[in-house]
Amino acid sequence: MSDAPDGLDRAQALAVEAAPRGARVVLSGGPPGQTQAERATTARGAVRAQAADVALWIEADADGARSIRAVAADRETTTWAPLSASAGDPTVVALIAVSVIDDLLAPPVSSRPEVQVDVRMTVAAPAVGEALATPSPRAPSAPAGETAAHPQEPQRRDFYLEVGPMIAGVSNGAYLGAGLYVHRNVRLDVNARLTYVIPSESLAGAATGSAAYVTDDDDGRFEVGLSLGLFAVSRTTNRPLGAPCRDVCVDLGTDVGFLGGAYAGFSWGFGDDVRLGFRAHIDVAYLDDTFTPAPMLDLYLQVMP
Repeated sequence: MSDAPDGLDRAQALAVEAAPRGARVVLSGGPPGQTQAERATTARGAVRAQAADVALWIEADADGARSIRAVAADRETTTWAPLSASAGDPTVVALIAVSVIDDLLAPPVSSRPEVQVDVRMTVAAPAVGEALATPSPRAPSAPAGETAAHPQEPQRRDFYLEVGPMIAGVSNGAYLGAGLYVHRNVRLDVNARLTYVIPSESLAGAATGSAAYVTDDDDGRFEVGLSLGLFAVSRTTNRPLGAPCRDVCVDLGTDVGFLGGAYAGFSWGFGDDVRLGFRAHIDVAYLDDTFTPAPMLDLYLQVMP
């Protein structure tokens, strides 16, 4: 509690002016905080904690100007009126304070019925020696930063790396990818696969690029996309591709074709940096004027460095 004589005088004058409204004035110290917005937030929290309705204090601005400010427990706005530094009548200050409180608790313009408000006020007294103020016209609106700020949506990191196994029927191998979020819901990536084809005992690899639409949920995230690229497969004999090698096998080199299709997947988030997921591809391989279905499944671990 502050025992400054001028603060007590203002509190007593405010109690007299607020008595017709059924209000009770409680004197306490000013709200702490580095900025006006922080002090307003602290005052609003004290009002709620003490089951009061309004907190009122005298704010000293950086340029030496002073103002009376008020916040309510059930409203996120701050009302205020500037004070000049030429008069020292506590009754004048109390009249301005009551006007500020009336503006704060006034019902919206659209509401028709009049409401009788029972007000309990907590008044913060200024420090000893603080100059009293005289009224001046009230500013049309509160300074910037006084109202509650809208929470910012979480920011998704842009770049990521992926690694994991892949399964494609009789071919099994490894998957390596890297990507970039160009928008919160749009992702571009490139990837490489190396697989071992079991029947033909040959190696196959693919390099593709893709674009995907991704949902916003950072915990469980769905995605759909399109991919296109090249694949290469080694042949060890002139038998049909994928058939087992019998007796003597001849190395016929490597064939290159096109690979593309659509995919869908889902991933789970583990913190801000790691995700675990899968993608099911419905792809088609084009080689030697022949289209061949090439379904595959990627299981991946995604890391955002």
